[in-house]
Amino acid sequence: MRANHLAVVVTVVLQMAIGFVWYAEWAFGSIWMEGIRLDPSTMGQPAAHVFPVAILGSFIIGYGMSWLLGGLRVTGAGPAARVGAIVGATLVATTLAVHHGFSAHSIAVMGVDGLKEVVTFALVALVLGAMPAKANSA
Repeated sequence: MRANHLAVVVTVVLQMAIGFVWYAEWAFGSIWMEGIRLDPSTMGQPAAHVFPVAILGSFIIGYGMSWLLGGLRVTGAGPAARVGAIVGATLVATTLAVHHGFSAHSIAVMGVDGLKEVVTFALVALVLGAMPAKANSA
């Protein structure tokens, strides 16, 4: 399957931006930190590997979603966003809910993280649907 590499890069930037906004204290950050019992005054800086791993994961999500949309022959931003939301809700958010449940996190944390992934996957797919790979001309 072909991928629009520029669109994938856009989705990586988008995923980082969504995370920064979503977990900002004025958005859902306070609820999330309270739910995982994290004190912002003592949390310090993330470990050095966190952002490279997040960026790599974002590329994998972008290319994976591109592959999925192509395999399903989904065209257009709207239909792609629907597929992304379905994947986010049925595969990603539910997996997070199971993990959060066993780690004794609150329902609020499950909701914040799960909804973030539904929104993220829908927007990643929307971008990929709006910026499809060009067909080879032969």
